[in-house]
Amino acid sequence: MIGDSIFNDISNTVKLLRVHRDKYAKEDAANLTYALAASIYKTLPIIYGTSDSTAVAALRWKGQFCENADMLAYHNELPEMNHNEIAGWENNAELFDNMSVLWLTDSNDHDQVQLRQKITKRIIGMKNNNQHVIAVAGSSVRVRLLHLIHFGDWVSYWCAILHGTDPSPVIPIMQLKEELSSK
Repeated sequence: MIGDSIFNDISNTVKLLRVHRDKYAKEDAANLTYALAASIYKTLPIIYGTSDSTAVAALRWKGQFCENADMLAYHNELPEMNHNEIAGWENNAELFDNMSVLWLTDSNDHDQVQLRQKITKRIIGMKNNNQHVIAVAGSSVRVRLLHLIHFGDWVSYWCAILHGTDPSPVIPIMQLKEELSSK
């Protein structure tokens, strides 16, 4: 059974996304999605979420960058990336200027999670200064998660536009399906 809180979250999300849709659709530096896209579209975005809150959004962002903007992206989550990936920032420093790090955060993240993000961001910051912390508004975790996904969809859209790419057709995926169906 769906409770009242879910219905309220759905209603709040629809209202919030309608307001932000109009803001995010403007090709303007005051538009946060456009400004972020302009800062990262010539890089390999590495998106970090946290297992308790934003990891799903990080996976979605990665997929949207690949599919809409035709650009590679990568994602992982904390604390898992602290077990091994953090060491991967040691070598191949010549690549780091071509990467951007996006930290997806939530206002309800536990203090220990926030501390882990802060320390990890500082450590990576010794190798890569192109880091962005993304946090969005919303009345509940569900609303903020959907808003964060919506925000990422717009960032991927603007990355496509800045690349001169039409974000709608997904030619490599259509090619793959066509070739698979003919076998």
